[in-house]
Parts: sequence; structure tokens; C-alpha cells
Amino acid sequence: MLKVDVVHQLPNVGREGGTYLYHIINNYDTLADHTLFSQAGADGVSIKEVESWLVNRLEKQFTTAVGYMPLVSARWMEVYDCGRNIYNNMVRLAELWALITQTLCPPDKQTVAYRGQFLVSNKRIRRQPLRIYMYLNELITADSTHWIHTDRRSPVSKSIPSNPFFGHIVERLWTVLFNCSKSDLINKCNRDVCACFD
Repeated sequence: MLKVDVVHQLPNVGREGGTYLYHIINNYDTLADHTLFSQAGADGVSIKEVESWLVNRLEKQFTTAVGYMPLVSARWMEVYDCGRNIYNNMVRLAELWALITQTLCPPDKQTVAYRGQFLVSNKRIRRQPLRIYMYLNELITADSTHWIHTDRRSPVSKSIPSNPFFGHIVERLWTVLFNCSKSDLINKCNRDVCACFD
């Protein structure tokens, strides 16, 4: 038996982003000081990597002043130009930047982190109004008839509720959402200062 206070069984929609948004929305006013969001395991992490950076990050870099800390190695981070890089063209990232920051996406590069694994303070979460999280959740958990499923990664890929393409966009959105997307973040992570502070 699990030794936990509460277990919520959720439908398999929206990838991990849907789960994270569910938690944020349903606990917005009572969030812990810091919340660690992770997939079932530390995805993309070998035992050697856990020893080399993940444990270091949690045990030596984390302080109560941390606002946002990506829990991926720097190799799982990339610099985008308003949703574009050499591999992807995620136009919705630029649209979401505008929605979240109330400004047009500047061409000076934004760091995104893959894998949807991070630690964030309740202060950073609450900097965004609840309605932003509710809107993102509405899109990421939309049924198969919703227009959001017309977005595709490639002509042969298909966006479905259990694996929406929009989920991949939200995976890259957390750094923007929590105001930790400056282009120097990758260098900071390589220097063992992998966080933005409140």
C-alpha cells in the first residue's frame, strides 16, 4: 500500500502537462513552498547522471530562494527563437509567450527544457493568474474534436488526447511560464548554478 496522503486517479489525457496543470489548478491557494514535478521516473537520466548532476542539484544547489530549477541535464535544454529551432517550428510557443508575458516574443532567444521535470516555488506559480493554467489545461486535455489537435509535429504524426502535440509545446513552455527562460540558463546549468531565484 502507498504511504501517501491523497491519490488522484486521472484520465490518460494531456501527457504529464495535464497532470501538472491539474495539481496547480486544484491546489493553487494551498501549494507547498516548492513542488517537484517529474514524470514517472527521472526520464533521460542514467545512474551515472543521477550521481553527477541530479543529486548535486537537489542537495547542493537547491535553497529556499529557488524559484525555478530544471531537473534535466543541460543536454536536454535548448535555445529557441520564439518557438523555432533547427528541429522544430512550434509557433504556439510564440503565441503563448504573448499570452503569458503580455508582450510579443522577442527575437533574443529563449531557453526551453525538455522532459517536463522541474522544481518550482509557489511564488513563481502564483505569478501567473489561475486563469492561465485553466486555459492551458482546457487545451491540453481537449477531446479529439478540438481544433488544437490540428497542430502536428510532422505530416505523419497525429495529435490525440492521450498524446497531444500541444503537450510537447507545454513541455517547452514551463521555463517561460515561470520566468526562467533567458538564453544563459544552459550555461548556468553547466556551471552548477542551474536555477532562477525568487
